[in-house]
Order: sequence, then structure tokens, then C-alpha cells
Amino acid sequence: MTRLSDTSRKRPSAEQSFTIADLTAESIVRERLLELGLAPGRSVQVLKICPFGGPIVVRAGSLSLALRQNEADHIWLNE
Repeated sequence: MTRLSDTSRKRPSAEQSFTIADLTAESIVRERLLELGLAPGRSVQVLKICPFGGPIVVRAGSLSLALRQNEADHIWLNE
């Protein structure tokens, strides 16, 4: 398993999909991620990784979402 925020070191291709394995966030952040549709078992693609600790842009279904680094730290992925 890999954290979503750690995918920036690997520079995944835009076609590569990941499956969310777990969310380790506490109540408020966890609720926000679930409301955005980022639940365990959901497939996501990393579209863009902004430099200098900027947001990570992912696609989940038909939605494109920009996540803060501290939010991405709580999303664990299976490859």
C-alpha cells in the first residue's frame, strides 16, 4: 500500500489507476473525503501533482478533485 501523497515521488502516468484501500483520517477530514466520493474500493487516477507541496489533482469517476497534501496523506492506495 502507498499513500496518495507518496505517489508524487513515483510520478505515475495519467493512465495508471489506483484503488483506495483505506482512509486513516479522523472524523472531519474523513467525512469530507467520503462526501467527495473517495471511499475505500473506489478507483482513482492521479492527473497532476503540483510542485512545492501543492495540491494533487485526482479523477474519481467523472469528478476531478484537487486535494491538499494533508488530505492526501490519509488516503492509502493499492496499485
